[in-house]
Amino acid sequence: MSALTRAQTYFVDEDECIALVGPVMVVVARKEPSTDITRQADVCVSALERKYHGNSALLVIVKSDVRPPSDEGRERIRGAMKACERSMRVGAIVVEGQGFIATATRSAITMMLFVVRTNFPVKVFSVVDDAAEHICSALMAHDLIPSGLLQAIRDLRTAYDAGSLRGSHR
Repeated sequence: MSALTRAQTYFVDEDECIALVGPVMVVVARKEPSTDITRQADVCVSALERKYHGNSALLVIVKSDVRPPSDEGRERIRGAMKACERSMRVGAIVVEGQGFIATATRSAITMMLFVVRTNFPVKVFSVVDDAAEHICSALMAHDLIPSGLLQAIRDLRTAYDAGSLRGSHR
């Protein structure tokens, strides 16, 4: 497996995991962002900067049952997004599902993005496949293809759900 089809896990806890798949920082969120999300994002962005020199992406996957972020959660998200500005070229946030909570969460995140105003475009999706396609086409990295990114994300999520992930940074 190459770095473009395998996730390098940086942080794992009950609420979220953060991993790098080639030039893509993948965040899988089960709840509102932790209080440490800005520092964690900063560590990952620094690693991406060293290797990809500003040609990287952010992909956040939010479980369908996660409620819209509280005021404190929005502030944490804002801090993490600002940390990402150093290296990200594009971003995608996926709120999975079609139910009321998922739709409300997508709406809240879209509105929050108007306030945060990152220096890189961020689009909200309901399906990971669409977000992966968007990121791969925006980065135009010849080694990064949607199927490879999707496989790495599936593997990451399977290991996270099984409880077998270990972060490499504290």
